[in-house]
Amino acid sequence: MVTRSVVCFGLVILITSGSLVAAADIPWQAYHKTSQILDLFKLASAHTTHLARYQDIPDPDHNSELSLPLITVTDFKTGETGKEVILLTAGEHARELITSEIVYWLYQVLTGKDAELLSWPAAASFASQRKQMGLGAGNLQDWVQDLLKKVVFKIVPIANIEGRKAAEEGDSCLRRTFSGVDLNRNWGTEWKQQALDDEDYGGPHPFSEPESRIVKLIAESSPIRSFVNIHSGEYALYVPWDSHPDLASSLMADTHVVLEQLNIWCQCMHGAGGIVAGYLAFGTSMDYMYERLHVPYPLTIEVYGPKGLGKLSTGGHPRHLAQAQPARLENQAQNGVNDVPHMQQHQDNEPVNGSIENHEELHSQDQVKQGTISQDQLVQVQRSQKQHSQQQVKEQFSDGGIKGKAVEGQAQAVPIRKADCFATFNPPTVQEYQEVVISWVATLLTLADHLAAHPTASHAAMDAEQHQQPLPKGVTHKMDLAKRIGSDEEQQLLRTAKDDLNISSSSRGEHSTDAATIMLDTLQHHPRDEPQELLEASPTQSSYVYPFVLIVGCVMVFAWRKSALLCLSWNRRRLYPSRYEV
Repeated sequence: MVTRSVVCFGLVILITSGSLVAAADIPWQAYHKTSQILDLFKLASAHTTHLARYQDIPDPDHNSELSLPLITVTDFKTGETGKEVILLTAGEHARELITSEIVYWLYQVLTGKDAELLSWPAAASFASQRKQMGLGAGNLQDWVQDLLKKVVFKIVPIANIEGRKAAEEGDSCLRRTFSGVDLNRNWGTEWKQQALDDEDYGGPHPFSEPESRIVKLIAESSPIRSFVNIHSGEYALYVPWDSHPDLASSLMADTHVVLEQLNIWCQCMHGAGGIVAGYLAFGTSMDYMYERLHVPYPLTIEVYGPKGLGKLSTGGHPRHLAQAQPARLENQAQNGVNDVPHMQQHQDNEPVNGSIENHEELHSQDQVKQGTISQDQLVQVQRSQKQHSQQQVKEQFSDGGIKGKAVEGQAQAVPIRKADCFATFNPPTVQEYQEVVISWVATLLTLADHLAAHPTASHAAMDAEQHQQPLPKGVTHKMDLAKRIGSDEEQQLLRTAKDDLNISSSSRGEHSTDAATIMLDTLQHHPRDEPQELLEASPTQSSYVYPFVLIVGCVMVFAWRKSALLCLSWNRRRLYPSRYEV
């Protein structure tokens, strides 16, 4: 009996040892448990009501009891109306603990509790860099207080709450929810059905998961100016598309400026996710926010990669180079194309470009334009990258712990044990943790600063902004333009629209079509006596309509009743004349 008990106890220790080791590897002197993060937001918002408010947002479909925390941070003394809104989501993937840590510290800075963060050694470089960039006047709190008068931060600190708890307890490779769904593949743009055992399985249908539905509800409830989805596993700044090997054509004209400003802190690969990441992702929240909700500045940020993976100094990410090579070579062999020397030179010597597209993808796009490869072949390269990436995940994070054999034709991958998952997605030391947190808190504040300096009202009207094109100067909304047609300012507006159109055509090509063209056409061809139809009926007009209808109705009813009585009396006299004889 004693021997059997000892054996059973040993088996339990063997089974759980991996989890215990992984959990113990987390530097808890830096990281926070899920309960600590949620409690902080609840308690702190109760004591800083003029700066922060906490809400539990339930599932809008009422299909589950799950709710997600939402923290709104702004200067409530100046209200929320007219401010630029940034929606931040963190913790979609359970193993990416660092993402929620970043919004934890961002909240601390926004609410004036930045003393601990500013005591970190990395804070000195942050202050120096902020000064060089000319961000804000005075100290950090002066800058933040000014931002909160112009910007509203809406923060979902942990989107996958139960998953994060499991990762904290040792399931350090867990990516999906307990229902087995990758939340960042569960959105309605380019969603695709995938196998249940796929690492990025997006659920049985779009928005099958309450977490996705809740974040969607939050986004639809506010005029979101920027959406930031926070992840880890590499260093990167992504804009749409995730689901196409292209840069979205209708992004804001200054998107490249924003990326370059943010990249001062990251110094990492940045651009369209479907190009720079080296694989395509379907059903992502960033693509949905851009395509369906017309968010002007949609972003996905990857905040940490092991050994600087994704940093420009390390050459970016080898995935989009090495993993695409076999498929590219196969395509080239079929088409008689041979650019292996170019690829080898690039892979060995050239870092990933810091602009919208990296060198290798620029080369591929050039081949498409020159006709040496087709667009279909380029898509095949992307598909090969995605499949290989999935194979890596399955092998690296298998229960066996050690990565299996390399895929034929691919470079031998470095073995990764399951116990190493934490350090693959999260800074493993206190120093790295502090450096990552400060860098990305600064990045998010820089984004807010750009939005505050380019508010919606002056940047473009909301409807024009959804098409990512500005209106003519002096007009903030198309409705304003309709009201002013026929006025004394019409000719001035016409001249302004013509000037804008000429500038636009000269800077972007003669075939450019933008809001200035639309406005010019409206000014020239819209009949002067019709603009009122575009506007709401005035209160004065409406106040006379209803009494008039009521009076006419009463008169008609009275006339009908009178005529009916006369007809009835006449019929009686005709049918019964004796009754009416005198």
